[in-house]
Amino acid sequence: MEALLETKVLPFVDQHYWLPLYSMGAVATQRESELGYRPTAGNQGRLDAMREPLPCWSAFSEGHVTADGILSACCFDADGRFAMADLNKTPFAEAWNCEAFKQLRAAHLERNVSGTICEDCIAYR
Repeated sequence: MEALLETKVLPFVDQHYWLPLYSMGAVATQRESELGYRPTAGNQGRLDAMREPLPCWSAFSEGHVTADGILSACCFDADGRFAMADLNKTPFAEAWNCEAFKQLRAAHLERNVSGTICEDCIAYR
């Protein structure tokens, strides 16, 4: 992962930080029910800078790269459903500005993610 970041991502971004593997995005719904735990809705930022869930700020300001080099639209992408581009084949800047990402961001700006990959996000239930 570090080699991919060094050549395909870091030269093009202002800041990078690691996130732990999350079990959100409806992937762990059964386990959450068993534990009686419901995560905070959506990607509302860090505790010291909470935001409304729509538009989701990370779709505009942060590139999330999976261990296999996929640029994802969501930091909670545990199963690949938010894949935007394969950085092993597409330069980061091109992937960040691809048509699929543009359409997804437009839906977020309209505050209506119906029919998008974000439709089933826990934030909008």
